[in-house]
Amino acid sequence: MEKAVLNVKKLKVTQGMNGSYSHNGELAIDIGYDCEYFKAPFTGVIKRIYTKTNTVWLESLDKVKYADGTEDYMTVMTTHDNSVTSLYVGKVIKQGEIYYQPGVKGEATGSHIHLGVGKGKFTGNGWSRGKYQPKIKGYAYPINNQYDITKALFVHTDVKQTNPMYDWKETSDYIYNKPVSNTKYLNLKPEVSSWKVYKTNKYYNPKKDSDILMKVNPKKFNGLSYKIYEDMGNYHFKIKTVNNGYGYIAGNPNKYSCTITDKPTYKNGNY
Repeated sequence: MEKAVLNVKKLKVTQGMNGSYSHNGELAIDIGYDCEYFKAPFTGVIKRIYTKTNTVWLESLDKVKYADGTEDYMTVMTTHDNSVTSLYVGKVIKQGEIYYQPGVKGEATGSHIHLGVGKGKFTGNGWSRGKYQPKIKGYAYPINNQYDITKALFVHTDVKQTNPMYDWKETSDYIYNKPVSNTKYLNLKPEVSSWKVYKTNKYYNPKKDSDILMKVNPKKFNGLSYKIYEDMGNYHFKIKTVNNGYGYIAGNPNKYSCTITDKPTYKNGNY
């Protein structure tokens, strides 16, 4: 079972739940533009896209672990991305995969992500006018079956919080109860002489060499195989190196000289 995890680059809540500006009666938050992206809190499927505000509803494929201990399906609603052309109803998004960004589409005074959480599966058309809200332009619609976000979502420990408005429950991982029967291996082909392994799961866009844990040389060892300890989404994996412990690596077989298999292809590596 997956934990439902809020993971953005920076978390600055610019308007909280029941905020007087436009959240009256709504358990939603606005996350400032410097969050840069929004990762899927769980593996889910897109149920609806409302293009006037680029609002997207993502429903979990299975029950997830809530921050308050609840185990149930979850639906998250995000609003204001400037473009959602890469998304469509029925698309499956893996947990930890970036699929949404801050923007100003719709009623927005500045670039941000409007986030709401619904308990359970997607219902109706996804939202409705809140009974405490005035019927005037500019007030956001609450997601159906809205739920206190701090009770729903864990916050990943990698997230940098700015002037925290809430006391979030933190987690350093995504998986609550990871099945052991679905072990996979990342195999780096021997034609590559250098492959970067990073210190944190922010490795996908490194800005400095100090983010690099080490470089491995598949060519030197006639290929390297690594057990995948955690799938971070979007072909980003947590592995364990022989000399430097755990690290994070990119391994998309559609782009790079690697494969993902049920058994290790090469004798060297760590498995």
